Amino acid sequence: MVFRILLLFVYTLLVNDVSARTLIWPKQLQNLKFSWDNCGPATDPIKIVSLSIGPDPIRLPGNVAISTSINITKPFPADIEAKVDMEKKVAGIYIKVPCEHDVGSCSYSICTNSTKVYPEFFKGYTGAKTCPSIPPATYSVSNLITDVKKSIPSIADGAFRITINFNSNHAGHLACLHLSVNLKS
Repeated sequence: MVFRILLLFVYTLLVNDVSARTLIWPKQLQNLKFSWDNCGPATDPIKIVSLSIGPDPIRLPGNVAISTSINITKPFPADIEAKVDMEKKVAGIYIKVPCEHDVGSCSYSICTNSTKVYPEFFKGYTGAKTCPSIPPATYSVSNLITDVKKSIPSIADGAFRITINFNSNHAGHLACLHLSVNLKS
């Protein structure tokens, strides 16, 4: 749920103008404190410049603070898909989390999900499968507080590694992001 919120938040941030290399996990992802890394090729048109999410571990339900800066170097396409690969640490090894009820290793149509979750930001686009195009620029938000009301089952407590690949039928590969995050109920 937190990851879906992060994905939808980032796209919503961009829409509202609020100012493939081999999988290698950086050392900071091995200690399982919150960390992130751009994992796509240097030619990706979308790069995360900075990202922080807190508290660490994230406690659900509860408030989650997000600060981010995203650099877009080419016009942002309207047909973005996000493929999320999520793994949970269990007994010292990572196990893939299957997609269940839109949580886990799932694929998302960013605009379709955004129009459902944030209809006020997409007036005139509700029900559409595309969102408005976003011009190249650096977009930032600082200390956005999101109140996550849903709790998680105790089995979801723990350390997670997530890889998110953003793609478009029209523009190809857009971005890749590795995350490590801890969840607590």
